[in-house]
Amino acid sequence: MLSTVLAAALIAAPDPWTTLWFDQPVSNRANWVEAFPIGNGRLGAMAFGGVGKEQILLNENTIWERGNPQPQPENSAEVIANARKLAFAGKLREAEQALKPIMTQHQDISYQPAGWLTFTDSDYSPFKLDLTDWFQVKEGQEVPIERPFFNLEPNQTVEFVAKFELTEQQAKGINRIHFSPIDDESVITLNGKEIGRTTDWSKEHDFSIQAQPGANTLHLMVKNVGGVGHGPASVTLSGEPTAQNYRRSLDMQTGISTTTFEQNGFQYGQEVFASQPAQVIVIRKWTNNPDGLNFRVGYESELAEFKWESGALVAQTKPDRQGTQYRTVVQPNAANGAPAPNHFRGMREVVFFVTIETDYRTSRANLDQAQVQTQKAKALGYEKLKQAAIEDHQALYDRCRLKIGTEAEALKKQELPLDQRIANYKAKPDDQALEGMLFEYGRYLLIASSRPGGLPANLQGLWNPHMKAPWNSDYHTNINLQMNYWPAEVTGLGDLHQPLFDWLKMVADGEGKRMAKNLGSNGFAIAHTSDAWGWASTNGQPVWGMWVMGGAWTSNHLMEHYRFTEDKKFLREQAYPLLKSSAEFLLDWLTLDPKSGKLVSGPTTSPENTYIVDGKRIAVSMGPAMDQYIAYENFSNVIEAAKALRIDDDFTQQVWKARAQLKMPEIGSDGRLMEWSEAYQEAEPGHRHMSHVYGLHPSNQITPSDKALYNAIRKSVEYRLSHGGGHTGWSRAWIINIWARLHDGERAHENVQALLQKSIVGALMDNHPPFQIDGNFGYTAGIAEMLIQSHEVDSNGKPIIRIAPAVPKAWQNLEITGLRLRGGGSVDISIKDGKVSHTIHR
Repeated sequence: MLSTVLAAALIAAPDPWTTLWFDQPVSNRANWVEAFPIGNGRLGAMAFGGVGKEQILLNENTIWERGNPQPQPENSAEVIANARKLAFAGKLREAEQALKPIMTQHQDISYQPAGWLTFTDSDYSPFKLDLTDWFQVKEGQEVPIERPFFNLEPNQTVEFVAKFELTEQQAKGINRIHFSPIDDESVITLNGKEIGRTTDWSKEHDFSIQAQPGANTLHLMVKNVGGVGHGPASVTLSGEPTAQNYRRSLDMQTGISTTTFEQNGFQYGQEVFASQPAQVIVIRKWTNNPDGLNFRVGYESELAEFKWESGALVAQTKPDRQGTQYRTVVQPNAANGAPAPNHFRGMREVVFFVTIETDYRTSRANLDQAQVQTQKAKALGYEKLKQAAIEDHQALYDRCRLKIGTEAEALKKQELPLDQRIANYKAKPDDQALEGMLFEYGRYLLIASSRPGGLPANLQGLWNPHMKAPWNSDYHTNINLQMNYWPAEVTGLGDLHQPLFDWLKMVADGEGKRMAKNLGSNGFAIAHTSDAWGWASTNGQPVWGMWVMGGAWTSNHLMEHYRFTEDKKFLREQAYPLLKSSAEFLLDWLTLDPKSGKLVSGPTTSPENTYIVDGKRIAVSMGPAMDQYIAYENFSNVIEAAKALRIDDDFTQQVWKARAQLKMPEIGSDGRLMEWSEAYQEAEPGHRHMSHVYGLHPSNQITPSDKALYNAIRKSVEYRLSHGGGHTGWSRAWIINIWARLHDGERAHENVQALLQKSIVGALMDNHPPFQIDGNFGYTAGIAEMLIQSHEVDSNGKPIIRIAPAVPKAWQNLEITGLRLRGGGSVDISIKDGKVSHTIHR
């Protein structure tokens, strides 16, 4: 009885700032970002909330491909020396070409899904019809054509027609139509009635329809904008089971995804959550139908084969698997109700306990722990598991909470499903509760995708349905990996930083050390991309691959953790050794610029950006702004850490000397901060990376007291935005942080609105495109930066605390608790009718 009361208290009605909900299931796997992600840092799941057939994507953060990527070539130091000579001689294009022999290949080693767990009602038999007979309307005539409708001419509108016959039974059963991606803007009508429009060429589309018995005519007007375009490669009619009072929700306070609906007068429901204490995903299915549930369980994976064994579903990777070996176990708490082991019927409730074990960092014997783990969970029971999972989740989630707007406003907005709220916001950005909800969502995603003992959150956090994920869902260290952890310290999740620190040490002790050695340096280095195995090498094309500052940048996160916690033990044992090693690399890597006599980095790039010389695009240069700022920051971190640890030796003296010799970025004749050491013509004035403003953010080198640089950065950002900058989700998130550091609340809020209007899809997922989770994390950090700043220091080295330095006028009512401060402590901030008050807790 007591445990029931406690559980009820823990799952009290969620407030309107923390509940996401839809009134329909996810239509298909292509639209997976509409599902709600749940996770315990290691195990992840996304439930589609299907009626008739449920699909649950399963992930485990160590399931990766494995190959034999080329390490940093041993002759790299010689190649670098030659390229430097060419660059200093003004032969920049030749220098770039000279670097290509050390641009290795990564072999596209991707993070991969464990598989799909399916629950199919026994009477589920959806009707499907592919429309294959198509015509194109030319000069008023319908001309038969073959699919796919590719190669639409630029800036052309084409009309396509499909005709089909349905029986009366088929017409009653059909209720949806599915289109593969269509360029660029399309209008779709069925029997003369418009059923939908498309405006996104990169995604698939589903619309509800009502077909008629007999002849039906589908018209598709495809408008192509820009280059060569395409119509849909496939169009499918389908009939899915219908339900009443459907609701699919995620409670960020508890970490539980819930689906409920009614069918034939009976209620059906599903709960999904991930338990960190028990290391299982829990799926509970229930009904009040006296006949009980009646469904079959299946498992789909390209990597594993499954069977039913002792009442549990066990999936094991195939023998020829090239990558992590793993085992998935799905253990029900009830026996099946039929001779077939996967058929469950007659029960009003069934709970499934799911876990995945891998041989990452262990032997294959560890796979046996999967069965042990699920049996322990089953023995503990659903209610105790749920209670412990909620307590564990809330111990992290409740450390910091944000509410924007009044409760009455939030409750009113919450009446609408999430897709309608996002659509309304795109038309009129007046949903302040949604702005606050996206902040909460970033913290929720970090809790779900990064826990001590595991790998850091990757490009998609933890969730991925693709065998070959976009950009391999790996670790990009020229902004994306670091952005994932920008909100960690300030929003009270500093202990979730640990997976990043552990991964960095692994790279530093392994391939990062070999990379530095083959570049002719001590210490360790990381280029722009890495993976779960810690690969490190200059790679791909020079425009993105000839950049070696990933290790130095990431090491700053160690120093930031110390600044918030003042944990000397952490500084001594974890932070300082890695800071020192990254500085050792820089001391050897930096070279004297013959013109200025100062130390510069190079040959290198300003990440992924290019400039023009003699009509040719060039990426490589010497001493671009970002590299110089990272080097200055790294040396400053070493000096600060050494002082705190009372270390004063030959090495620290070298660092002091090198920092004083650095050539720092300059202001151009147009008043903007120069991205490169020379005033080159920019090939992309609206480039997505904001690399040259690194000294302002995420670093702490440029502050309001540096008026000239402060103003130069403002002009640089304004110029980039005026030329189309911020067109990716993570780039827009970075811009929010930059405007916050410039203390411009109105411009920061403009970009808050722009990110929600242009870069949020599905269940509040950030769109690069496609989905990349860094924009979610960067957004949360940006909101925090608008509300609290403590990165500046006074003459005594103590943090200067700025309360609400970039709050827009629109935020007349706001409450936030638990924002953390450098130097220790936290702050609660309240805004009532535009008046700001705060309380600092030490």
